[in-house]
Amino acid sequence: PAMPAAPDGYAWSTSLPAPVSLVTAATGNTASFVNTLVRTAPAMPEAVPALDTVKLLLMAAAMAMLGMLVLRRAQRR
Repeated sequence: PAMPAAPDGYAWSTSLPAPVSLVTAATGNTASFVNTLVRTAPAMPEAVPALDTVKLLLMAAAMAMLGMLVLRRAQRR
């Protein structure tokens, strides 16, 4: 059977897999081997998006409010 298409940026290795031992059983023959994917394009790092100032301030405010809520609940006990 034909190999499935390799993922983007990869290709199937052209070197043959190691010799395979065949197992014969009453239910049929089985064999297994490993095909290797090879990267065809160099790995390109992607920038991690950073929070802009407004989002950073909103996150800080939300964390402060959660902290105050926890303290308030602790004082009620």
